[in-house]
Amino acid sequence: MTQTAEYQGPLAGLNVIDFGHYYAGPVAAMHLADQGANVIRIVRPSEHEPSAYHKELPDQQYRVFNRNKKLLTLDLKSAEDKAVAESLIEKADVVIENFRPGVMKRLGLDYASVKDKNPGLIYLSLPGFASTDKARSHLQAWEGVMSAAIGIYKDYSVIREQLDYPPLYTPLAHSSLYGGAHGVVAVMAALLAREKHGYGTLLEVPLTDAGLSGLTTYFTIRTQINSTNAPYLKVAEEEAERPFHYCPEDSQQVQEEKLGKAYRNAAPALHKTYLTADNRRLELWYNSSGNERAYKILGINDQLQREGFFYGTCWEKGFDNCLNSALSAEREQRLEQLIAEAFRTKTAVERLKLLWHNNVAMVRSREEFLALEPMVNSGVLAKMDNGKSELTMPGRLCDISGPGDSIWLEFQDATAITAAQAIEFFSHYTPKTPLGKRPSQKKGDMLRGLKVLDLANVMAIPMSCYILGQYGAEVITSVDAHKSLFPANIIHVLEAGMGKRSIVLDCSTAPAREIMQRMIANVDIVVTNILDDTAVRMGVTHAQLQAINPNVVSSQGSAYGGSYRGGWERRPGVDMGILSETGLCARFGNIEYPQWFGLGSVVDSLTAIGVAFSSLLGVWQQRRTGFAGEARTSLVRGNSYFQLPWMIKENDVCDWREARGQVAVGEHWYQRMYQCS
Repeated sequence: MTQTAEYQGPLAGLNVIDFGHYYAGPVAAMHLADQGANVIRIVRPSEHEPSAYHKELPDQQYRVFNRNKKLLTLDLKSAEDKAVAESLIEKADVVIENFRPGVMKRLGLDYASVKDKNPGLIYLSLPGFASTDKARSHLQAWEGVMSAAIGIYKDYSVIREQLDYPPLYTPLAHSSLYGGAHGVVAVMAALLAREKHGYGTLLEVPLTDAGLSGLTTYFTIRTQINSTNAPYLKVAEEEAERPFHYCPEDSQQVQEEKLGKAYRNAAPALHKTYLTADNRRLELWYNSSGNERAYKILGINDQLQREGFFYGTCWEKGFDNCLNSALSAEREQRLEQLIAEAFRTKTAVERLKLLWHNNVAMVRSREEFLALEPMVNSGVLAKMDNGKSELTMPGRLCDISGPGDSIWLEFQDATAITAAQAIEFFSHYTPKTPLGKRPSQKKGDMLRGLKVLDLANVMAIPMSCYILGQYGAEVITSVDAHKSLFPANIIHVLEAGMGKRSIVLDCSTAPAREIMQRMIANVDIVVTNILDDTAVRMGVTHAQLQAINPNVVSSQGSAYGGSYRGGWERRPGVDMGILSETGLCARFGNIEYPQWFGLGSVVDSLTAIGVAFSSLLGVWQQRRTGFAGEARTSLVRGNSYFQLPWMIKENDVCDWREARGQVAVGEHWYQRMYQCS
């Protein structure tokens, strides 16, 4: 993809008003602004007062969440300023707010009050708790309140619960960031529905519900761990000694060491971190299709065969069936010893060069990740300079290409405008002409008629098709005839398979290839997580798909891909490796004892939303302009966004002193956990 001044993004000309505050609303509006929408952020007068301003967001966070926006200061309790807001709403395509239910109604700016003046308006509400939640909708849903409500602090680490440790605080804005991402998918679905009948609608995305959507795979894994027949990540201790269990008299250092050792004790040998010759840690994640090559590179393949860890069969050479199943404690320890000794023979960089295609990742700090040139050069990370300081921050969550394989990629600090300038900014708005009676719009009807071909596997990218299916899209998933027809566990059934139809194809045969081409010719979106080199061989690159169907949107989710090719997009990866590379494991634990965060589902889930968003951006662009682009996002982009608002570097500073580690209880006296009687 190449940057161009002519192409202004898939949402060029879309008018958006951002009434949001803190994270959720501003993040949703930022996603739309990043795709070319005209976004006006309504700023409260007190926001410019330093004391009030810094209560909302620190300066660097404020700059990121408001990039590419116009800032208009209005006092919505003033009749004059409210009239300005109403005149802007009449020319808006989208309104975003994330107040408690009832706040916008008291201001006279809720959907019921404005919908008749602008029938085409799409109104996105992002309350902390649903308006139908009578017990909690009135609460001020600060991030800590929502995290406590949905189980973030108590249930995010399986190891802690098994060892009787108290809940663990995290400053990450889990619910708000998920809510903002889910919100823009809902907006795109409503925009596409509006093209049919001209009417907008009210969308409510409760942030706690959105936050739960990022935990479903984790909760399912917890259920498996707690069952008697699933020892996955189960801590093994002698009952008499209990060396890892919580003791309130332990110092912070001792607690961190005990938890770190417990985690290593619980993780299987093929799912561990290992020290290299330069004392750096690499994360190893089991790769069933490529482990024999990895064992040979490590120099232990022959030894493993001699000791009977795996054996070849007449059906598949090098099939390591013994290593893909439970080993005895003694065999597990021996396997770990052999792998550890092999890793110790080279430096981390040397090992990565040899094993980059085998799901091996370096455990980095956030500071290291934000300085990685491949991430900056590919657009995974972006820069923004206001003349006083330069920010390094996550780039766009996803991209869609325009004519000539171009993309619009611009990041500018927000600029303040007057009321007259705001009216002029929206002056091009063309009122929508509704057709007939206002329909009763349901979520499952918005994408009805949209056809999606799911050629992805594992979790994140198939999950994106499940999200599209929730809005009514017709999804067909193609199952490889050479692999198991049945999902490995209930997670894949719930998150990757629900609401889809499936077809089993052996694409090594001519009849199957013909069927595949006929499906491609009749769908709107083709979704894959196939990396570029393999995509060429399989005939599913963007160019190859468009040769079959010029109107199809190709949507690719990779591990490390950015806005531009030429970085790490050819490198495979899995959720846990991304957690290590981006610094999340190190901040959830530390560099010496990194800890998994939510068993990796946070990466998969947010990336899935990004794939769904980019796919719908492509369909919107195709139906408005006739050009079907290539949609792209990646796990590393999803995880960078998950770590907002802390994944920011200002000049050389990226340590924002937020709470971290395995003993955190909060940020301040007014944002922390307390023990009750």
